[in-house]
Amino acid sequence: MAGTGNSGSSGGSANRSQRARRSEPGGAKTRTDGRSSSKGPAGSSTKRATPGASSGVKASRSAPGRITSSSQNQRGARNARNAPGHSSKATLYGVIATVLVVVIVLVVVLVAVTKSKSTGPIEHESLAPASIVHEIATVPESVLNKVGLASGHVTVQGALEKISGQPPLTSGGKPEVVYFGSEYCPFCAATRWPIAVALSKFGTFTHLGMIESSITDVDPGTKTLDFYGSHYSSPYVTFDPTEQCTNIPAPPGAPSCAGYTFLQTPTPQISRLVSKYDSPTFFPADTQGGSIPFMDYANHYLLSGAVYNPGDLTGLSHAEIAASLDNPSTIPGQDIDGAANYFIAAVCGVTGNRPGRVCDQPAVKRAAASIPVSSAK
Repeated sequence: MAGTGNSGSSGGSANRSQRARRSEPGGAKTRTDGRSSSKGPAGSSTKRATPGASSGVKASRSAPGRITSSSQNQRGARNARNAPGHSSKATLYGVIATVLVVVIVLVVVLVAVTKSKSTGPIEHESLAPASIVHEIATVPESVLNKVGLASGHVTVQGALEKISGQPPLTSGGKPEVVYFGSEYCPFCAATRWPIAVALSKFGTFTHLGMIESSITDVDPGTKTLDFYGSHYSSPYVTFDPTEQCTNIPAPPGAPSCAGYTFLQTPTPQISRLVSKYDSPTFFPADTQGGSIPFMDYANHYLLSGAVYNPGDLTGLSHAEIAASLDNPSTIPGQDIDGAANYFIAAVCGVTGNRPGRVCDQPAVKRAAASIPVSSAK
């Protein structure tokens, strides 16, 4: 995928695709280059991620060493072995050599661990601290209303739409919200923040992960949340997230998920939803289909791609991004809160506008009226 640049504005331009290709089961794909393979503002997502070329570097086979077997050398070896004190010296040398090897190994491991902590990918085992979860769950309605639709920073055209005539999607008697993405994907990284803000208005997250997008993709190392291993409870909706691929490159020649290691296998239901709705039938601008992030709000609203520029989060830590949620004067705050207003509106659209204290907010009503209606039949 080509780079997008880290502009301070959201990249709401229609020509900046912010989508990532999703990985299909059954074999390696080829990375799709160019922004056209991702949907972002105005449809930005990562197109079906393709595994990078697996360039296998063959290890050179060492040529067998030549063996010299002159009788003089053999006699010298025998004399050395038979010399007084040889055994004790050999033992001492062996102990010293062993200690040196152990020290060297420990140093190498320590350097590798330190390097991975400073420059390597943040893996999905990291839990978001309580302070960040609290920031997400307590964005004031006054801030969301002040941000509104964040014109110029958030663009839903081509990425979020309302559909009709589809069978309802429910779980446990409640409308179901489905998320499908991957940890490596920078557009998923940008989208998880407003998803979490929006859903926190209807319920509670626990065990939210903390991660960053691929350090070799566009907008590298975008700090984000992770839904893998998380739990969400709500009296209004259910939430079913799938993180298909990690942010860790797969070894050359190994089975891969868009060039990364596999994490979660989507359920048959999720696979059917993605195959049907994440397609040119519902997103005509995405001529190939199969983009991430993808969301299905109870078969009433669909999202395929990011709605703001992930580059707006470049260089920010998790804590800095979380702190911006209460500050409508910051670009990250406008991006995330503006997108959250649209996502809240979509959830309200499937809960019968419950709870009223959330769904009756002016910004949410404006967002609901602004979501495009799909032309798909």
